[in-house]
Amino acid sequence: MTELFIHHPFGIQASYRFSSHAGTAPDVLVVSRDPGSANALIPVIERLRQDDPAIDIRFLPDLVAKQIFLKRYELEEAPLEAPPRTVLTSASVSCNELETHARTIYPGVPLVAVEDNYFTSYAWLERLRALRLPFPERYCAIDAVSARKAVETFPELAGRVVVTGQPACDVIASERTADIGADARRRLGVGPEESVVFFASSPGLLQLVQAMATRLGSMKTPFRFVFRHHPRDSVSKEAYESPLTEAGVRILDVGTLTNAQALCMADVVMTSFSSDPLLALCRRKAVVYLRDRKYLRMEGSDELLPPPVEAGVAAMIDDVDVLASILTGILSDVSKRLRLDAPGYYRLDGQNARRAADAVRRFMTPVAENGQQ
Repeated sequence: MTELFIHHPFGIQASYRFSSHAGTAPDVLVVSRDPGSANALIPVIERLRQDDPAIDIRFLPDLVAKQIFLKRYELEEAPLEAPPRTVLTSASVSCNELETHARTIYPGVPLVAVEDNYFTSYAWLERLRALRLPFPERYCAIDAVSARKAVETFPELAGRVVVTGQPACDVIASERTADIGADARRRLGVGPEESVVFFASSPGLLQLVQAMATRLGSMKTPFRFVFRHHPRDSVSKEAYESPLTEAGVRILDVGTLTNAQALCMADVVMTSFSSDPLLALCRRKAVVYLRDRKYLRMEGSDELLPPPVEAGVAAMIDDVDVLASILTGILSDVSKRLRLDAPGYYRLDGQNARRAADAVRRFMTPVAENGQQ
């Protein structure tokens, strides 16, 4: 089994290491395919390397995550010659085969899973259950509601869940959000009387956006609209923006901004399934989830109420016909509508990655050649 993995890592994926490490058995194997997963794991990787510069971290990435890691780090391709001491992953809804295979090949190696967004790991956990594979030794949840829901849905996780917070949110603790947002608005010529509505899309939302267009176009409140295209969506950004433009919605081109800068500039962040609202809530932005079943295919964890909505720190719209009236009300006084108790709900101490890294170190125990403890 190990030899198969060395020569043919899941058929297509190459493994990578930092050029400064040439050992055989890595301390940590990072398994990731989705951009949200990679962005959640990078702060944990940074914390582990900061605390122990000699730590041997290997990567088994694919898809967009592979591009992110190779762009951020100087890595070289190298085979895995021995089982890792720990596996670190953050599985997503639609890209979980790689994570499942890692668990299949190394069932005895401790695995730490980090939530990058609400419920995105549930399809993977269902897969582990169906294959009778071990559940993660540690599951790092975003918040208390998410932790409770994870155990309710998967009793196998009882005693294994810890609330760490989302590691990608750590940077927000020291971020000058208001200043960054004001600078972005000046650069893009957004007037002081104009609001900015940011929509974080996901693959498969074209019909919903088409339905949104006429409702948004009917609004009298002056606003600019940012459409954030998902990198894995096969439908082009232009196809999404065309009906919005035709309906009179003023699209704001944020191509010169980072995603973080665009979020800092926003007054309201909308989504159906993206992880961007979490980053927005930590920046004390108003957040609206839009999930109209007439235009969305919802199944599995999509049916669950997002924890921020359950906790009262975000709003839910389940009928696109009321979008204009609700959004107009929010924009009329953002300070009083939907900027709810996020400060008391999300810890912004900059220590989410440390808590997740502590979980990884807790399980970095030696393993035998067959991947068993």
